[in-house]
Amino acid sequence: MMTILGIWQIKNLVSWKLDFDQEIFRKLLKFSVPLIPFSLIGYFSTSYLDAIFISQYLDKTELGIYSVAYQINGILMQFPVLAGSLLMPLFVTLQGNKQDETIKKYIADVLPLITLFWGLACVLVAILGEFFIPTIFGNAVVKSSEILWILVLSSAIAAPSLFGYVPFINSVSATYIGTLMAIVSAFVNILANYFLIPRYGIVGCAWATVLAYFATFILVLALCHTRFSLAYRWVFQAILPAIICCYCYSITRWLNLSLLLLITCSAILILFYWKSIVKALTIISIFRRLTSN
Repeated sequence: MMTILGIWQIKNLVSWKLDFDQEIFRKLLKFSVPLIPFSLIGYFSTSYLDAIFISQYLDKTELGIYSVAYQINGILMQFPVLAGSLLMPLFVTLQGNKQDETIKKYIADVLPLITLFWGLACVLVAILGEFFIPTIFGNAVVKSSEILWILVLSSAIAAPSLFGYVPFINSVSATYIGTLMAIVSAFVNILANYFLIPRYGIVGCAWATVLAYFATFILVLALCHTRFSLAYRWVFQAILPAIICCYCYSITRWLNLSLLLLITCSAILILFYWKSIVKALTIISIFRRLTSN
């Protein structure tokens, strides 16, 4: 009923004459065709593949422990995914208004700042997991908190892609980059799982996921900055505090030392790139005005 009413409302705005526009059809193919292999290959970089490897080399108890941490990290990952889905139409609007420079400024200055603070948020989730996972799920899956510390690192590393690069490449119909990202992610995930799970168990599986995300981040960073001449500031450096903190805690299990390293590295970056941060705040105010209008 709602569809019928909607069609009735726009009947005077839509041409009902059947026509075939080759240029529009070509653009549709350019955007859509790369998404077909992307949707198929993407499964090889998800928990489905991890479950196969864990079931092959370990027992089902380990799979359950890993799944708890993976699901929590999946919930965490939804925030940058949703943010990216909102940014894509905004980028399209800016490109339509010939404001490509605003997008480039966002990628150069705002994206690193978002990445830095998102990494801090990921660490906070891992800390909360230390206390709430045993309380909610019981001591049987207490090891999930250890796995979560590693998996949240994948969310931190994915931030530049989801908060900036992926919405951008979709807005310019460069979806083939997404397919390349899926291929690289699947290849690294399979290879890392094969070598790490037999030796390190589910800890190795978690690090395989991190390596897959890191490989795709390096790929999209290289392609976007060479193919589209996007300026590079400090987006790579912005993920380092989270990497150092999570790696330190996964090795030493010393929370105070890990947090000290996190705060120190973050403070150094803020002091070193304060001019870029000031620019980022200005660009954010411009985006707020655009969205309010």
